[in-house]
Amino acid sequence: MSKELEELKPCPFCGGEAKRITLDDEANFDGDAIVCTSCDACSRVVFGEKEGLVDAWNRRQQAPAEPLPYWEPCNPGCDPEFNGQRSKHCAQLCHGARAALAKHGEAGE
Repeated sequence: MSKELEELKPCPFCGGEAKRITLDDEANFDGDAIVCTSCDACSRVVFGEKEGLVDAWNRRQQAPAEPLPYWEPCNPGCDPEFNGQRSKHCAQLCHGARAALAKHGEAGE
């Protein structure tokens, strides 16, 4: 087993085993990709210089320090499509959601 295969992280979607393959079909001849053996998720196909392929597969987005709150309309008045009005409570929920998203956006940068 090559050093690169040993370094592959599991699939970020299902946790399945990943393997590096070299494609031989006409459109992608000699292109390399990394594919999950369980759910068939795959990386982009890389041609020529292929050195960053494993690093790209192994890169994971940093998880937020705390989960984002779950937001849902509290009543039909919160849905502008329902009656065209926004309640004060809905505006407060939207403000809170924006603040939470902005906080997590800053932490991820």
